[in-house]
Amino acid sequence: RWHRRVIAAVLVGLTVAALVHALSPPPPATRPVVVAARAINAGSTLSADDVTVQRFPPSLVPEGSVSAAADLVGRVVVTDLAPGLALVPGLLVDTSRLPKGRTLVPLRVADPGVVALLRVGDLVSVVAADESGSPVVVARRVRVAVLPRSQESGVLGAGGEDSSTMVVVEVPTQDAPEVAVWAAHPALSVTLG
Repeated sequence: RWHRRVIAAVLVGLTVAALVHALSPPPPATRPVVVAARAINAGSTLSADDVTVQRFPPSLVPEGSVSAAADLVGRVVVTDLAPGLALVPGLLVDTSRLPKGRTLVPLRVADPGVVALLRVGDLVSVVAADESGSPVVVARRVRVAVLPRSQESGVLGAGGEDSSTMVVVEVPTQDAPEVAVWAAHPALSVTLG
């Protein structure tokens, strides 16, 4: 008789477990999104260690986001990125499409109003002031390749520095080191044409 009670108790337990499982809501839907695994500086080339995949509810996935980390390895970051920021097209450049002998250099222009006038493809000259305040043309007639825009704040948009003054220009490879040194200048400007 005791074995009937044990069998009955086991059957009741299994029934309760099956009922709880059947009544439990399904896990929420998520989608994979490639995000920055750590803080990444503008001008860096992404490596596998720089990116990771996290899952987010579909309503929080930014337009243009990528789901496979390998798709972004080798791309150049055009603005500073904070860990966890979703990597979308305006933040990265595929340098494999650059003409031979050309390099991208990110610059932070002092006046956001000037940046607002620019469009991708515009030809600009990059200008700075030397120690005496005299103007120095850093690069002449270089093409604007990318204009990163500030990301909206929020779970996926909270990120690096404001990118409203960032301009990425395409320069001859031999000029890139000098232009990159001037990129740290606090008062860079550009002229159109």
